Amino acid sequence: MKKRNLTLRFGIYMFVSIVALFFLMKLFGVEQVTELRLLNVVIAAWFSNKLALANLIQDSEINYVSNLGSIFFANLIAVGLSCVALIIYIKVIDTSFLNTLENGFFLGKNLSIGHILTALFMEGSATSIIVSFCVMQYWKNEKRVMKKFDIKKF
Repeated sequence: MKKRNLTLRFGIYMFVSIVALFFLMKLFGVEQVTELRLLNVVIAAWFSNKLALANLIQDSEINYVSNLGSIFFANLIAVGLSCVALIIYIKVIDTSFLNTLENGFFLGKNLSIGHILTALFMEGSATSIIVSFCVMQYWKNEKRVMKKFDIKKF
């Protein structure tokens, strides 16, 4: 399996997991709790770690920068798809969600969809850089004992 396919696949896994998180928050009525949105970072870190491990197992000669780029682009795929999903959600499903975002302490008041998407993309990109770098710092020593990993289960 090519590294591009793994990157795309794990980016989509991250996106689907984040969407599931937000729908669960909506289902349980806790979408106003802004702090729960920080679980996005946990989801991104978990899938980034799995992608780094999959890349290392698939190609033991993969270098640090190549693996870092793969993880970063998988995170950016998730961020991009999340922006598109947010537009669809606000326009089609729940137009009052814009008010919920205004009541949070991250973005402020008098928001437009453009402001929200810009903030979401910038926040997601920054998180992608931080998570990618942290995961690669963990895996930079390739002699670390790795447990057996079956890439086909992903």
